[in-house]
Amino acid sequence: MIPPLPAGVSAGISPTRSAAAAAAATRAREASIEAEVLEQRGDDGAKWRGDGKDGRRWWGAPRFKASYTFGAQQGEPRGGAQEAGAPRDELGLGIKGVAAGEARGGGKRRKRAAAPPTAARLKAVVAELAAAAYAPSTKRAITAAMGAWEDFRAMMAEERPVLLKVPSFAGDMEASLHNETSLMLFAAWMIEQGLAASTVGTYMSLTKTNLGMMYGWALTCRELEMRLPKLLKGIRRMHKRIRKKRLGWRAVYEKKLRALIGEPRNEDAKTQTAIRCTLRQGLLRGADVVPERANLLDPERHSLVRDLEHFEASQHFDQPYFRLSVLPAKKGEQQGKDEYVYLPKGNGITDAYTAIVSMREERMARGTWQDDAPLWTTTHGVTWTVAEVRGLFKASGKALGIDTTFLGAHCGRIGGATDLFAEGCDAVLLQMQGRW
Repeated sequence: MIPPLPAGVSAGISPTRSAAAAAAATRAREASIEAEVLEQRGDDGAKWRGDGKDGRRWWGAPRFKASYTFGAQQGEPRGGAQEAGAPRDELGLGIKGVAAGEARGGGKRRKRAAAPPTAARLKAVVAELAAAAYAPSTKRAITAAMGAWEDFRAMMAEERPVLLKVPSFAGDMEASLHNETSLMLFAAWMIEQGLAASTVGTYMSLTKTNLGMMYGWALTCRELEMRLPKLLKGIRRMHKRIRKKRLGWRAVYEKKLRALIGEPRNEDAKTQTAIRCTLRQGLLRGADVVPERANLLDPERHSLVRDLEHFEASQHFDQPYFRLSVLPAKKGEQQGKDEYVYLPKGNGITDAYTAIVSMREERMARGTWQDDAPLWTTTHGVTWTVAEVRGLFKASGKALGIDTTFLGAHCGRIGGATDLFAEGCDAVLLQMQGRW
């Protein structure tokens, strides 16, 4: 008995020859589709591309071949997407048309603005993004530095009308030397105006950088700078000062103040006690927890109520404690509030835990203890500032007869470190607690 012929094979025709014919027909269809696509793209008749790659290799890329022949996966003949009424410019092949380029990114069009932005709008966005690279304190310093530069430029308008020369080419020595001389004169002018050596160096750096960003070219070539670095070094040598003496607010001062004025009886007095004790016990600067000005409060940097967490006694502390998340003032904003300050319960006079609990009770009673509220506020709901912290330590020291010249917003940090050192704290542990 003769077995039946396989499906798709006619009698009298060899199966091998039939498969070969089918493969040849498939290659012919692909070749015709390839030629059609190349013709539509304007590449007909060009076997080699401009970058030296074979046009056939380019057509063989999966994203082109599959996009044009995807209908075959659903039982349709190759090129099945080319039914009547289906325009070829919607196949995502990069052909100029409504849906050109949709093959990239999974067939989705890229997002477009409702109205195309103008050049002026784009320039404003560029300026905004460039300004965002600086911290608020640096922005204020830039404003002061550029103000000094404008004053200097106005004074030199007659004697040196061209302060800065545009370089004719990269590494233009003549323009670099001219601009370096102008910057040296600017530094000397700031010294004559009475600015400190550190301020002169800061203003010089900020001015060079900001003017370079404004003009789009570097004022000087660093490899050609010989005199300006020496000048700045000479300024630092001639005008160096001994570091200002500072006095820390120690636990013994807090005890003396409590004995003198008694226990705090209202919300403001309890907040003042909590600030002094927290900064001392936590080795914190004033700028670590409060802003320079009330309108500069930054939830990502300064202390809010939600940054303070309460814990019961644990294996680390045999008393309940608070944990305050802070971002040190000298750390970058990208770091976030990932530094922890632990404030365990103590003797009830010098410990921050007792003072914060007392302050919290007052604020809860008034309904001002919300997660997004500043941690340190007045009874009017206004956040404390660095200047007010400085004034608090000076007023507290004055009540004890201490010379207020040496008291500032760093007093708590200095006093807390001094207390730990006097108690025999290991130097490494002291560095860890102080985040040095």
